[in-house]
Amino acid sequence: MTTDKPAARVFILVAAAIFCSISIKSQLNVYDEGLILTGASRVVAGDVPYRDFWTIYSPGQFWLLATLFRLFGQSVMTARLYDTAVRVALVWAIYAVTLRATASITAALLVGTILSFWLGTIGCYGYPVFPALLAATLGVLLLLEFLRSSGLSMLLWCGVALGVTVLFRVDFGVYTGIALVGTLFFERMTAPSRGGILPTASEAALLLGAASVVTAPALLYLLDAHALGAAWRDLIVFTLTVFPRFRRLPPPSPLSLLHPLSPSLHRWVDWFWFYPPIAVLAAAAFFSARAVWRRETTSTQVQASSIAATATSLLGILLLNQAAISFSEDHALPSVILALPAAAYLVCYPLATIWERRITKLGSGVALTIMSSWLLFHGAKTMKVTPPWGCYSYLERANCVALAPVQEAAIEYVQAVTDRFEPIFVGNSRHDLIYISDPSFYFLADRPVPTPYEELHPGQATTAAVQREIIGDLTSKSVRWLVIADLPEEARAGSGVYLLDDFIRREYEPVAQFGLYEVERRRDAFAYPPLGR
Repeated sequence: MTTDKPAARVFILVAAAIFCSISIKSQLNVYDEGLILTGASRVVAGDVPYRDFWTIYSPGQFWLLATLFRLFGQSVMTARLYDTAVRVALVWAIYAVTLRATASITAALLVGTILSFWLGTIGCYGYPVFPALLAATLGVLLLLEFLRSSGLSMLLWCGVALGVTVLFRVDFGVYTGIALVGTLFFERMTAPSRGGILPTASEAALLLGAASVVTAPALLYLLDAHALGAAWRDLIVFTLTVFPRFRRLPPPSPLSLLHPLSPSLHRWVDWFWFYPPIAVLAAAAFFSARAVWRRETTSTQVQASSIAATATSLLGILLLNQAAISFSEDHALPSVILALPAAAYLVCYPLATIWERRITKLGSGVALTIMSSWLLFHGAKTMKVTPPWGCYSYLERANCVALAPVQEAAIEYVQAVTDRFEPIFVGNSRHDLIYISDPSFYFLADRPVPTPYEELHPGQATTAAVQREIIGDLTSKSVRWLVIADLPEEARAGSGVYLLDDFIRREYEPVAQFGLYEVERRRDAFAYPPLGR
């Protein structure tokens, strides 16, 4: 087995730290990044996820980021530095998995370097997928170490990694649990000295038990805070029943590239983000599982590499479910990342023996050239617009991270006309038809949220019950100022619920316009003094 070298480890960590910092000051994502920032800020203020604010994310990201906010101050840069550290750790984890799957430091360094540059160009800051995928990948590494050494502590730590995965993404935790337990059973059942189902089931129970120990405190905390029922409704019921109806985006057709009229660049990108990773992961899963099954015809090194490739490929295939339900590059990203070590395994083992090595090297070189050119193009574009040494906003909480000029102007206006502790409401131009909202406005303006719904989600904020709840909060808390954002809407029929829109038109009047942001004041605003501490 090829062992890791300190120099290679240092190189990949330094490269990851440099490359992953390229876009650290790129323009804020008002929706995906904003809901994480505002949610963590609400936790700092004492709010409990699900009880005090609505979200379909697991609580781990909110809790960890809130802890960092308490230690280092609430700013976008604090969150992005944490996110960058997670990406660097993820690069190392993928590097380590690739080394296990290929026994080649060259292949591992190549995969790690590509991933470093890639993660530095894609943005998606605050995305809970990154810490969840990091924990899942560490779980795979710990399982591989357990299978190699049979050290029980490694199995328990593998369970801990699984539990951490659940805290950041419940769905990722389910997929990771299936991949880990499935790999464990497959390896044990194909071993020359088969341990039998019961001993293997005992090992799986220890793994899952360790995961339960990690997740149990979170469940007990939510139970004590009277938030467990709401967590079930938001995390599980809404995600499984309502979310697919409003967020379902089917993946591109396998034949979309053959469309005679408009093979647009966007269609090409979507196609390559979905189907090549499927092919790579499926091929790696097949060849690695076959090698594990044929133990008597393969070397010990190939066996160890194949087990690593089996676990990685199985996890990558399971994570494709997210992209299959609601396709986007962000949702396909975890599987694409795991396809990198799977591809390295194919090049180093099956393809190298099926084809002539020079043909394999030529094909790998062409693919590497195309990918490197694409990454360099995006990296150069990012460096040209927002190089990390510049300062692009002087708002205190932005901390030099770039904002849309119209959003920054609207925030400065709201800060000038409101008290620090006065709640504001940030809504959309239509509340019967919602695609995204701007929860980041609350965080950047440093103003309290008067409702549980800083995130306005279709299927939730478009319903009569939630709109009545929001109206009740705006009334009971005497909210004087609103910000209405004219954000993109879905190309579908509205819900037909206009309660909130009618209330806003009746009770508020526009006083300032900043591009797509309109600031509105309550018509009888002076009858309601600003709320104090």
